[in-house]
Amino acid sequence: MTIEDTVVGLIGGFALSMITFYVGMKITGMKERRERLRKHIRKLFPILRELGDDLSYAISIKMRSEVKETRLDDLSQKIAIKLNSFVTIYSNFRAAGLEPELDSSDEKMSNELKGLFTSWKMDDQSAVSNKLDLYRSKVIVCKNLLESYLKR
Repeated sequence: MTIEDTVVGLIGGFALSMITFYVGMKITGMKERRERLRKHIRKLFPILRELGDDLSYAISIKMRSEVKETRLDDLSQKIAIKLNSFVTIYSNFRAAGLEPELDSSDEKMSNELKGLFTSWKMDDQSAVSNKLDLYRSKVIVCKNLLESYLKR
């Protein structure tokens, strides 16, 4: 072995170790972002599950012939409070900068969550009782997509 071979070997070894370090840092960063994403997504699941139950119950109350408006109004207020909780958690999620990560990870779920968020931001509390079916379908789709994402 000559000195030239030794120098080339040292330079090659250094370059290879730098590339390995860079790739390792990228993989570690990706894992950390995914874990942060999962942490925030887990916060949404219980709210979506409760919303789905409450919306189903509100629809069944509305379909009964002996509908009591006060009971439906109370339930609509409860649903509105939970939707506001969803909006708060989703806003925190967006503020943490995790929305692009979710877009690249699961675009369909991202679109459905954005749709529910946007729908509620555009409506007010009085619209809940008129759009129970719409919100129920959106919540169920979001909940199912979220559940399948968390099982991966």
